[in-house]
Amino acid sequence: MTELLAPVGSREAFAAALANGADAVYLGGKMFGARAYAANFTLDELKDMIEEAHLFGVKVNVTVNTLVYDDEFTDLIAFLDFLYLNHCDGIIVQDLGVASLVRKRYPNLKLHASTQMNIHSLAQVKALEELGFSRVVLARELSLEEIIAIKNNCHMEIEVFVHGALCVSCSGNCYLSSIIGKRSGNRGRCAQPCRLEYSLDKAHGYLLSTKDLNTLSRIPELLASGIDSLKIEGRMKRPEYVACVVRAYRRAIDNLPFDISETEEELRKIFNRDFTPGFLFSESRENIVNPETPNHVGVVVGSVISSYERWVQVKLSGTVCKGDSLRLVGKVTDAVTLNQFYCDRFEINKADAGATIR
Repeated sequence: MTELLAPVGSREAFAAALANGADAVYLGGKMFGARAYAANFTLDELKDMIEEAHLFGVKVNVTVNTLVYDDEFTDLIAFLDFLYLNHCDGIIVQDLGVASLVRKRYPNLKLHASTQMNIHSLAQVKALEELGFSRVVLARELSLEEIIAIKNNCHMEIEVFVHGALCVSCSGNCYLSSIIGKRSGNRGRCAQPCRLEYSLDKAHGYLLSTKDLNTLSRIPELLASGIDSLKIEGRMKRPEYVACVVRAYRRAIDNLPFDISETEEELRKIFNRDFTPGFLFSESRENIVNPETPNHVGVVVGSVISSYERWVQVKLSGTVCKGDSLRLVGKVTDAVTLNQFYCDRFEINKADAGATIR
C-alpha cells in the first residue's frame, strides 16, 4: 500500500494531517531540522505527538537533515537517544556522519536519506543501501521513468515529493542563500533568495521563482509505479493547507469519487504559485518558473468593468465573501481585504458567480 506522507510544522497542522487521512507525518525538533523557521517542537511535544500518532496507526518520521558540526554531536546524541527511546519510526538524514552514528548506536532505527542528499541515480541508492539506509527521498529533478528504473533495481523504499514548493537549485547543493542572505539552506535557514526579483539582460521579474508541484491528476500513474511513499511539502504552511492537500490526495489514492476540477480549484485557493507537474512528468524547463509573482496566485473571481477614485465595479466569475483577500491586477497590482461590498445598492456578505458588485 502506498503511503501518504504529510508535513507537520505546528500542533494544529499535526491534527489536520491525522484528521484528513495521512498514513505518516514528518516533523522536526528545535534543532537539526531543515526548516528552522517552522514552529518545530519541544521534546515533550514530540513525545506526545508520537504517542498520539501511533494510537491512530500513523507513523512519525523526524527530520535530522541538516549538516551537523563536530561540536554539536553531544546534543545530537541526546536528541537521537530521546527519539529512539520514544519509538520514532524513522530519522530523515542528510549528513553521512549522522547516518554512521545512527547505524552504529541504534541498529534498529530506520534511516531515511533526505532529499537534501540529492540522490538521483541507482548507483547512489545502492551505496546508501550498503550504508544501512532503508528509504530514500529521491531528488525532485527525476522523471517518473527514472524513478521506476531505480525502484525496480533496488531493495530500498522510495519516497517522492508529489505536491508543494520546489527548489530552483538541486536540493542540498544550493549556496545562494548563504551568499546573498548569510543564512545556510543546508543548516535549515534558507532565506529563499530564489523568490526575489532579478534582472537578466532586458528581462526583469522573479526569474528564479518556481511554480508549485501538483500531481493530483496523475495519482494513478504514481500508484502504478510502485513508489512507496507520496510526500507533500509544507512544514511552513498553515494547518488549513495541510488539511486541504492531504484530503485531496487521500481521496485520489483511495480512488474515492470526487470532482477533480472542484478539488483542483480548492488546491488553487488554499495556496499556489501556479502549478506544474514538475520534472516528475517531464514539464518543459521554461514552464517550471513563474516570473510574475513568488507568492500565492489565488484564483480568478471576476473582472473589473469600471473603476472610480474610491471603488471599483466587478463582474464575478466566482464566489466571494466578506473578509476575503483579493488581488487587483492591472497597471498597478495591489491586494485588498473585502471588508465592505454592495450589490444593487445593498450591502451584502456573499456574492456568487454572475453577480455584479462594487
